[in-house]
Amino acid sequence: MQRRRAALFGATSRIGPAIVSAFSEDTSADAWHLYLIIRPSSKAPKLPENSRNISVHTLPADESSTQELADVFEKLDCSVVISSLNAGLADLHKSIAEACVAAGVSRFIPADYGSIRSDDPWALDLMVNFRNKAFVRWRCQRLADQHPSFSWTSLATGHFFDYGLHTELLGYDLKKGTAQIFDGGDLPFSASTTAQIGRAVVKVLSHEKETANKMLLIQSFCVTQNEVAAEIERATGKPLQRIQVDGNTYLLENAAKAEKGDAAALEEAVAVCGILRSNWQGRPEYGNTLLELDEEDMREVVRKEIGST
Repeated sequence: MQRRRAALFGATSRIGPAIVSAFSEDTSADAWHLYLIIRPSSKAPKLPENSRNISVHTLPADESSTQELADVFEKLDCSVVISSLNAGLADLHKSIAEACVAAGVSRFIPADYGSIRSDDPWALDLMVNFRNKAFVRWRCQRLADQHPSFSWTSLATGHFFDYGLHTELLGYDLKKGTAQIFDGGDLPFSASTTAQIGRAVVKVLSHEKETANKMLLIQSFCVTQNEVAAEIERATGKPLQRIQVDGNTYLLENAAKAEKGDAAALEEAVAVCGILRSNWQGRPEYGNTLLELDEEDMREVVRKEIGST
């Protein structure tokens, strides 16, 4: 069987390993060969045990021009390019998209994967990282308008749930036994495990026509902070001290600091954004059904991630 070829930038990023795993585990990905694109100065990523359709390709230089990237895509005969690089690298993503067009690549999946959809005017007004994502998507659409053989797909995923449980992104400090609860804790928010995001990327390749030039909202589940807190308490057998916080005040304070370059404040602002404004239920862009992507059980994920007593 002649496999189609895809290239992945950012194989060692927060989301990259999950995409690599999905390619090695999902039988629908058997029709593809995935190239992990790395710079000469980067350490080669570890391949999964079942990596029959995955290999590493090293770029000729650490800094590559648009034409040099296009030459790589053409040499590898790629029809899809995926990025899980830092979304703040807007110029690099723009260059990758333009290289896709030059090399005849038919689909680009940029690094959106946001805790909140990056076309939300409220978020765009507050933080530059959302504006970077919106700029890349705008450039992709302009290229698609000018070159009908090229298209893009963006995935908004809500918070990275498993990562968030271990890093306080969701408001829980498991070491201190505290829970930062925004606006009472009963606001539903969508979240995805990193594994679910990897599966969603692979599913896009099986639904290319239906997903062309679209932002899709995907999730593992839609839950509230109080529901997650209760499950953490069940899994650990220990109560959490709940600290009530006004979400809007907290957000505005940290967004202001983030605009001045405070990386920690940016993380805090993104954290509360993903809880206050990321409920995908009932949205027309909800993508799980289109991608035939099953939701997960939050309770099972919590028990798996933090253990059960």
